[in-house]
Amino acid sequence: MNNQITLVTKENERVVLNKEIACGSNLIKEMLSEDSSDSIEIPLPTVTKASLLKAIEFLEYHHDKPMAEIEKPLKSTNLKEVIADEWDFNFINIENKYELFQLIMTANYLDIKDLLHLAGATIMGRFIKNKTPGEVRKAFDLPEESLETSTN
Repeated sequence: MNNQITLVTKENERVVLNKEIACGSNLIKEMLSEDSSDSIEIPLPTVTKASLLKAIEFLEYHHDKPMAEIEKPLKSTNLKEVIADEWDFNFINIENKYELFQLIMTANYLDIKDLLHLAGATIMGRFIKNKTPGEVRKAFDLPEESLETSTN
């Protein structure tokens, strides 16, 4: 029996991955449980190759080593205090907001909860916690009305 699957990114790039590693994604695990064929190709229409490769790196590292839980709500904006594992801290230390958001979208789409929590904590600690609404708008290049709450 073939132990690999092929994931097809939104750029139509193919990435071959070990099924056991791929099952770190709840979406893929569910799809594999429904498909008994040897040759499996799963389209990921919203996932970029770069963010998929980053997610795979995370899944490979945490395959036999569960990620340490991130305390919620965050008590500090110092991510070194929030993220216990040095590998996780270095892995998620992404300066480019677009890349970080792509990783969040990938983790959400593939249903990789630990990666989603790690990336979400990074966004919260780096760009949101202890910031005014104006500072958050500026950090994310959002228009003035984007953070107003509706009273309807």
